[in-house]
Amino acid sequence: MAQPVDPVLPRTPGDWFLAGGLAFDAGDARLACVCYLRALEGQPQRIDIILQLSRALLKAGRAADAVAALRKALALDPASSRLHHTLGLALLEAGDPGGASCAFREALSRDPGAVDAAEALAVSEAALGSRDEALARLEVLEEHYPQRASIPFNIGLIEEEREAWRLAGEAYARAALREPDNADLPARQAACSLMLRRYAEARSLAGQALQRNGRLFFPQLLQEVAAFAAAGRLAEWGPLDGGDEAGRIEGYRRLARLMCRHAAGFGVAKRLVEWVLLRDGGDSALRLLFAQACVAFGEADAAEVQARLLLEAGREVGEAWRIISGIRRGGRRIGRGSGSAWPFWERSMGSVRCCITPWRRWRTGRGNTRRLSSRRDWPTSGIGGIWLRGPGCRRRVSGS
Repeated sequence: MAQPVDPVLPRTPGDWFLAGGLAFDAGDARLACVCYLRALEGQPQRIDIILQLSRALLKAGRAADAVAALRKALALDPASSRLHHTLGLALLEAGDPGGASCAFREALSRDPGAVDAAEALAVSEAALGSRDEALARLEVLEEHYPQRASIPFNIGLIEEEREAWRLAGEAYARAALREPDNADLPARQAACSLMLRRYAEARSLAGQALQRNGRLFFPQLLQEVAAFAAAGRLAEWGPLDGGDEAGRIEGYRRLARLMCRHAAGFGVAKRLVEWVLLRDGGDSALRLLFAQACVAFGEADAAEVQARLLLEAGREVGEAWRIISGIRRGGRRIGRGSGSAWPFWERSMGSVRCCITPWRRWRTGRGNTRRLSSRRDWPTSGIGGIWLRGPGCRRRVSGS
């Protein structure tokens, strides 16, 4: 006897594809990925299914898997501008702005009128450090497409990175005129006003954001901080309760990024960073920003701690070494105790690059000369003696 068929469950690849679309629209990216994968089992050559799967993977935070899926789709249809554009978005999400820029340029070469690809190309250029070129490209796009709110929004993000708060606020204001129901835009305007010390304006804009979406936690924080800053009592402000856990973490993270750039709010930033990293210790970008702020405001010990934590995690290694080296050049000894090494020594000698392992303990020699304890401590054998210069002393590394 045949088993009864459940009429609710999808049975064909088309049904699975439709079910994936419904799950994606409902905000369940994981279920959408499952449905699209089941649809691909029956029709592995369908480009539209692969494209929707990549978008669901991006929404689920699986950028690497989305890149792999899109590369397979491009092998089937290399002339698709839409696939190149989506690949660029996936690469940008995966932290590869260089590859993303190449993908967006390829999409534009296939379809010169693709304004989404042109806008995304400007964003990738800004991520690569070419902010002036990115701003020029976005300004041209804004002239040709005055109704698109995403263009001035991206201009505002780039101006924020440059700490041009007035220009960023003006860009967000233009975007808010085109999307009057978007609650995030007045909240970002309020953040820019806070950095410009326009506290009454910041409170008013944050109130507008809450009127549009009362569930947002970030505008509540801005209102409280602006009120304390206007009264000159910013150091007394403490973290608030409210909202869900994810909303609190995101709100405090955004506020911490602002306060790290605000001289009067550096004490607030320290408390916020501690709160966020206690719950999300993998936020290396926030940790790096806090370390840089500590250097800027003269907190060398706190900067060293954060830089060492980045090194231990293997994140932002180059920037962490740059912070430590900057402290060292400023006359601050890194290390604990009299037997600690300087954290990093490096010198190029022709084709040989000599590097001492960080935190290596040294044996004190005569005068200002210190030697490594054994040949094993020196990473390059066969070198007789190499002089390394540090602030105030000479250090000789010997192979003997």
